[in-house]
Amino acid sequence: MSRSIPLLLVLFLALPACAAANKSASAGRYAPRPAAPPPPTYPAYGGAAPVPGGPPVAAKTGATYTASVPGVAADSSDEVSVKKESVSESEYVASADTSSGSGSSTPAAAPAPAAVEPNANQTEMFDIEARLSVEVEKIGDAAGKVRELAKKHGGQVVADTVNDDAGSSAASFTLRVPSKGSEAFLTDIGGIGVVRNRQITARDIGKEFHDAQIYLKNLEVTLKRYEEILAKAQDVNSILQIEREMTRIRGEIDRVKGDLRWMKDRAARATIYLTLYTSRPDNTPIFDPKAKVYPGVRAVHFADFRGAAGDYGYLGFGLSIAASRYFSVDVDGLRRMGNPGQGLDAFFVTIGGEFYSDFLGAGRRNYMNPYIGWRLGYARTSTSVDAGTKDEMLVGGTLGFELYKTKFFRFDAQTRFMGLFGNKDVGGHFGVMSGLQMHVAF
Repeated sequence: MSRSIPLLLVLFLALPACAAANKSASAGRYAPRPAAPPPPTYPAYGGAAPVPGGPPVAAKTGATYTASVPGVAADSSDEVSVKKESVSESEYVASADTSSGSGSSTPAAAPAPAAVEPNANQTEMFDIEARLSVEVEKIGDAAGKVRELAKKHGGQVVADTVNDDAGSSAASFTLRVPSKGSEAFLTDIGGIGVVRNRQITARDIGKEFHDAQIYLKNLEVTLKRYEEILAKAQDVNSILQIEREMTRIRGEIDRVKGDLRWMKDRAARATIYLTLYTSRPDNTPIFDPKAKVYPGVRAVHFADFRGAAGDYGYLGFGLSIAASRYFSVDVDGLRRMGNPGQGLDAFFVTIGGEFYSDFLGAGRRNYMNPYIGWRLGYARTSTSVDAGTKDEMLVGGTLGFELYKTKFFRFDAQTRFMGLFGNKDVGGHFGVMSGLQMHVAF
């Protein structure tokens, strides 16, 4: 009994110490872990960058998604849960739960790809834009020189608008020239006129380009990690969710690659907006000649039908002058066929005009335009040397075709049907004059 009293005293003193130790151990085991620091921002694309050693980060914000992907662990008893929770940027958090026979579990973080570290040696890239207004003497000539300069400096005209009408003259160009030769090109532009306004900006897009490269690499690393998870997935819903996310990432990769190509082109070639104008409208009329008259030549044959007095044929040439298709004056001189004598056996001076038919093209074609017309005039004819010539009046009509015509000449084939009267010895008789004629614009 005497020995039990000290033992009870020792136990009484030891119990509070054991309880305190046990409480301290429990608190240390289940104490919450410190919160992870917020992810760094990604200035070029407005999103959070992947944290080294942590999960990949999505490119867009504003939505919260939760997905559970079972059956991805090494054996069927393991399970990997993948959740996308809303933070400053949507990010992926992976954790693994391993169940044992005793029911205890030990949390373990899923492996995640490391973020790509920025490269300290960034290359300067400048997006150069220039806007110029140049006063020139003649828009047409200056526009031609601009095209020649662009070709000379290895550039390209991507937009070309020229307005050189009387009273309104201006031109605008959009050109792309190699950035290294842009200053030389702008200097040469000053040689085609007086530069009234010049504005040049060079924006450094090197950091934006570099950030986009980092973002692209991180997206590719994230896509590769998803491919590894997809290879282990067994649940259909999980596979579909992972594939949807992979499709989104592939689209983002294509977009970033397009941005990189665009930035490379902007850095390689300067963009120049050029305006040409004149200080006063060019009142010089555009040369557009208009014919005043149409002189021409004719080759004709005249068949004279005199009934009982006999029929005669004549060949000759003539001159013609036309104010338009609607009025002309012709002078023709002919020799009787088979007559060995000298001089003219027939002489005609006629006036008349022709008209097109609206139903047959109205003369708008360049070839085979039919027309009809009228003729009035004076004639002197003879059947032999001894008979002499007699004065007569003629009235007739014309049927013809414009075989071919342009703005500067026309070529016709026509036939004139004429009635002649006034010769008391012969009386009235009938004649047909056919031939070819050509007029030129004057």
